Amino acid sequence: MGNSGLPKLIYVLLAAAGLLHFSFLYPQLPDPMASHFNASGAATAWTPKSGFFILITIVTLAASVPVFLVPRAMAKLPNDKINLPNKEYWLAPERRAETMGYLGVQMGWFGSALLALLLCGLYNAVAANFRPDHHFDFVSFYVVLAAFLAFIIVWLIRLLSHFARVRGDSPRSLP
Repeated sequence: MGNSGLPKLIYVLLAAAGLLHFSFLYPQLPDPMASHFNASGAATAWTPKSGFFILITIVTLAASVPVFLVPRAMAKLPNDKINLPNKEYWLAPERRAETMGYLGVQMGWFGSALLALLLCGLYNAVAANFRPDHHFDFVSFYVVLAAFLAFIIVWLIRLLSHFARVRGDSPRSLP
């Protein structure tokens, strides 16, 4: 069903690259930093750069929840607390570990994609602080956001279609 090691490795590499990149930029940034932007990309609020980088750390840690904590918590839940299509089949004792492994892999991919989106947003906010007008580039961020939404659609379709069938079912035999 897959190995959760790859998406977890990607998450850790993204987090490390992001934290290293932002820590390299830290001394070059103004204090205070533009930290909030209106719909046209103009800076509307400022924060000390130390507070901004604390936010980056919190965001990185928050994105780790679906990768590392949700699969563990889900595995400890009783079957009646888990909502899956065909859950009697997928959570049967002989398949439960395999199902939890699959869900762990999927949550790893979700968390990695979420972290990539968050890092892109933070990168754009940092980049705005290097511009004289402190303008946030929403166009590039919207491209990344569209890619994230496309990922989520494909991820959900794959996740739901995986659990919609039990082994031995053909796609035509489903209602």
